[in-house]
Amino acid sequence: MSARVRLIHAAHPDQLVDLVFGELSQSHRQWPDHRAFVLVPEHLKADMERRYLTDHQSQGLMMAEVLSFNRLAARLAAEAGGDSLPLISKAGKAVLAQKALLDSSLPFKRFQRLAGRARYAQELVNILGDFNRYQIAARDLRSFGDQSQGTKARQATLEKLSDFALLKEALDQAMDQLGLLDPDQTLARLADLLETRPLHHRLAFLEKSQIWVLGFGNDRDFTSQERRLLKVLSGCLARLTLVLAADEAGQGPLLPGLSRGRQSLESLKDLFPQAKIISLPPREKPSQPQVRCIRTPDRREEARFAAGEIRRLLLEGKVRRREIGIALCERAAIAPYLETALEDYGVHAYMDTGRPLRNSSLVRMLTAFLALCQYDFSFDDLLDYYKSGLSGQSQEAIDRFENAGLALGWRRASDLRHLTASPQAMAEALKGHLDPESPPGLLVMELLEDVRRLLELGADMRQRRTGRQKCQGLLDFLLGASQEEEGDLQRDQGFSPHSMAGRVQSRRDQLLEAKRDDNARLLVSSWNALIDFLQETSDLLADARLSQAHFSDMLAAGLEGLALASIPAGIDRVRVGSPAQMASWPCKVLFILGMTDSAFPPESKQEGYLLDQERVFLSQETGKPFPNRKRDQPASQAWLVQSLLERPESILYLSTPSLGPDSSRIYDEQVAKSQVPETILTHY
Repeated sequence: MSARVRLIHAAHPDQLVDLVFGELSQSHRQWPDHRAFVLVPEHLKADMERRYLTDHQSQGLMMAEVLSFNRLAARLAAEAGGDSLPLISKAGKAVLAQKALLDSSLPFKRFQRLAGRARYAQELVNILGDFNRYQIAARDLRSFGDQSQGTKARQATLEKLSDFALLKEALDQAMDQLGLLDPDQTLARLADLLETRPLHHRLAFLEKSQIWVLGFGNDRDFTSQERRLLKVLSGCLARLTLVLAADEAGQGPLLPGLSRGRQSLESLKDLFPQAKIISLPPREKPSQPQVRCIRTPDRREEARFAAGEIRRLLLEGKVRRREIGIALCERAAIAPYLETALEDYGVHAYMDTGRPLRNSSLVRMLTAFLALCQYDFSFDDLLDYYKSGLSGQSQEAIDRFENAGLALGWRRASDLRHLTASPQAMAEALKGHLDPESPPGLLVMELLEDVRRLLELGADMRQRRTGRQKCQGLLDFLLGASQEEEGDLQRDQGFSPHSMAGRVQSRRDQLLEAKRDDNARLLVSSWNALIDFLQETSDLLADARLSQAHFSDMLAAGLEGLALASIPAGIDRVRVGSPAQMASWPCKVLFILGMTDSAFPPESKQEGYLLDQERVFLSQETGKPFPNRKRDQPASQAWLVQSLLERPESILYLSTPSLGPDSSRIYDEQVAKSQVPETILTHY
């Protein structure tokens, strides 16, 4: 059955959102027993779902759902009883990639030099994901002729692509042997399922179903996997509607921010030559928001001004918290200041800043502990462990221990093994610095006893030969008990207060008592993610014999790929996120903070391991599209800037943390355009 395919475009994205959700509500009322889906990018799923439920008189989400492509694939696969095998996580793929890089039997020409740098494993996995999404197979990466011919640059590119092919095959083989599915192939598996004839009887409902595709085609074009799936869906559905923000010649001046949308529209016309093209008439031009431009001396004052201004708006009763958004151009730099300022002013906010797990105190502690498992670790490695905040030692004891170590020349693990051999040896070593019987001396003696325990744990880890045994050793260290079977692992039952799990629980309770619910939730989420990761890694490495150094490298590679998905503690909260996240957030008031020349519009400053010219070469030689930072970034930036500046209904605050000339060009243009004097703060 061939679906009626519609391509609908308009210049303003909110006009398209209203159209789609209006049609969805009408369809649900007319055919309540027919299923309908709206497909949106993953990062917009929750926001679009909330918008549908609150603004468009929806009848609920029983038969009408807002999903991403991957969630639709999981839903349909579950309906058909497929994909019974588990998916490997992104961190798990990084572990397997690092394992392959350390495998001397694989004839890599360039990748083996990356084996000692764990962060590269995650980047290589991301590039392999792009190969899958754009349907570039290992044979495509090897189809470029004799690698000994041409310039050195060409030879380097060919060798690099050949290594990618080898790594891709190694990962695919490893996942097949482990019975795991690649999440980057989810859409391809769904397309294969829907192409099967006859179609599975439990998917017969698709013949009466409709799908709207919304939110794609402006910051990037559809991937090859997505295009293939859309083509297959068009043969299964009652109707397929693709909407995107784009303008056409003859409807006024073309907007730079919609250039990518225009390209996507043309590519969809080629994909669906029989589709019905609908151009929505321009709606009445909405009133422009009031623009305020703020200069502050630094990020701290910038954050304090924003928090104070939000407090004023809330007290005046003009807006609710959920109608205020904050876009952070420099998330890592300003987020700590903003979090403190909002707390000081009593403003409840949800900071969707996407904190990588590697920045959490829990992972810093584990990374330091892995360093201590090496035979010849340094005194600095030991201090990193104690300064993680989860060692169970007081800050005074740590400071006195550090002073004693520096004064007495403790440098390597051998020094610590010698002085912790016995209580007498510890006391004798301290006599040259302080009295072992004095209160400060007793603190250091107690900490040295903990060092002796860590040395024993490190020796035990080195004696464990297989990946499974080493993962079990780490789980025992974290959970504070020796478990013979994975099924005995309990995350939150009967932990000793002296175990690592007990310390995490204690820290969680302290955060809750201090009303820092978000931080407590982050700590608990980090703990659960870490335990899940270690259990998955145990299955991935299984009985492979590993040195402690190689095991630590593999674990570090996986930890680079771990990130925490956060959930707001309440609905009525100020929303804080990246510019890309806030560009689609409906709000009355929007603050854009950190508008320096280097931070806004945001750009990918590093090409990554696969350079732009190599991406161009790959696309030209294979005849397949492939993402390219240099080519794609201008259109993506123009779309992001346009979306942010048009987003708020009432007030737009543009802020730069500089009194000098390094403000963003977008900020300077808006100052000139708005003809409103800047607010210049020297102290707020």
